[in-house]
Amino acid sequence: MSRAQDIRPDQVILEFYRNFENDNLDKLPDMLSEDFKATGRNMQLDKQGFLQLLRNLKEAIPDLRFNISVDNINEGKIEVSARITGTHRNDLKLLDGDVIRTTNIRLNLPQERWELMVDPRTKKYIHAGVRGSEEGGLSNILHALGAKTKHEQKGEMQRPARAEPVQEQYMTM
Repeated sequence: MSRAQDIRPDQVILEFYRNFENDNLDKLPDMLSEDFKATGRNMQLDKQGFLQLLRNLKEAIPDLRFNISVDNINEGKIEVSARITGTHRNDLKLLDGDVIRTTNIRLNLPQERWELMVDPRTKKYIHAGVRGSEEGGLSNILHALGAKTKHEQKGEMQRPARAEPVQEQYMTM
């Protein structure tokens, strides 16, 4: 059995986010499959889009942490809990070209569940999916910093009110 076969799917995921948090962004592309997809509320990204989003987030929120803990592993499917924290210290360039100017807002988003997948043969990260809570996740980092989704801009939906004291972290629109 080769070393790659000995690596568990959860180890691939934990190593991916550890590399991100430790500023080893150059290691991330090789850890993702070529057909990688990230999906969530108001978001669907391919490999290059996901990597660019992570680079932009790291530049804008240098201390960004996902605080991931593994809840369940079933073959290549890994369920994790994540709680995003960090401080918005630099302008955030959005993938559509817009920019969220530095706010110095300290993020401490609610914990949520992610479903992640690793190819059992190649040991590459192949899918990231957000499920569960109404708040948290990558799209809600943007919301916490003042960005509105396309649906919100059109008045088609409103964000749920937060009952937690963290509410003061959100900017008034």
